[in-house]
Amino acid sequence: MQNRMTPAHINAEETLNWFKAYWDGGSYPSPATGCGNCRQTTHASGVEACVCDASVVEEKVFSADPASVEDIVSSLSIGAINPAIADAGVYNTVAKTGFTVHFKGAGTYDAETIFELNHPYHGTNLFLKNVKSTVQLKGWTRPTQIFEAEDADAGVGTNVAPVYRSFENDTRTDYTGLGYYDFEGSYFAHLNFTVDAPSEQTVNLSFKYENSWGPTRQFTLSLNDNIVDGNMLLESTGHWDYWAATPSYTLTLQPGVNNIQIRDMSGEWSGPNFDHMIVEGLSTSVDANTYSFRNAPHFMALSQDYSSDGEGETNPRDAYYETDAVIDTYFQH
Repeated sequence: MQNRMTPAHINAEETLNWFKAYWDGGSYPSPATGCGNCRQTTHASGVEACVCDASVVEEKVFSADPASVEDIVSSLSIGAINPAIADAGVYNTVAKTGFTVHFKGAGTYDAETIFELNHPYHGTNLFLKNVKSTVQLKGWTRPTQIFEAEDADAGVGTNVAPVYRSFENDTRTDYTGLGYYDFEGSYFAHLNFTVDAPSEQTVNLSFKYENSWGPTRQFTLSLNDNIVDGNMLLESTGHWDYWAATPSYTLTLQPGVNNIQIRDMSGEWSGPNFDHMIVEGLSTSVDANTYSFRNAPHFMALSQDYSSDGEGETNPRDAYYETDAVIDTYFQH
């Protein structure tokens, strides 16, 4: 994960985006074969599925002039902005036979080069980026586990914070399990999670939280009484229904029971809400095979619009310019 919070609706455990994948070689992880080192799960629709780790590899396609327009169309699938909107001098435009090349900077082919052409079959004017994007799947060395905050042991600070569950409090939505843990009304309180490990294991750990009270809150994170991060900062999420994920921490669990603690160090009466803790192993191969597919939609992860003025990115205009014009190639190419 990145070094800052991740909005929960684009986090791996929360997203419900669907698109068709064109698998290289026609093979992919499947519940029918046990999902390998991926995690087998049942979607809310009842469909069995494999949840896998993923990475995106991008590389340039053409290093010299393409042979034809057909060669470009069959090799490229990611749209680009019209170079005309860029500042003067950003692109160096060169006309070729049947198409135009917009070089960014020097006149050499790289991943930023843009091809302009009319589609040979339906005549649509296209701008295609000279890049191939491939999604490669991985598994985990340890199955992913979710530890609900409402099931953790609440540590006494100045006083104990209340634990809200779904049948007791309906002012929050989009949490997992029966509820969440609310730090409101407690000073310097903490939560203790226990994680079992059959042997020494290195894992990645993160928390889903909501901080609508405003300023960034300081917490400490410790493993077996050893401080991992004495300055774990929880940024504001802006609204009580907007959950986020903390940065990921890499920890080494010891054989047996491990105690993971988060403690509020802000000294404030009000604090964040915690939904759950996620523990997952390090990235590894799914099985003996390699699984990948063409990343045509570029994994659009749009930020929510927090208000009617369109502050977020959930509109075609912002998505167009912030994702290399993927809307254009997705619907027209």
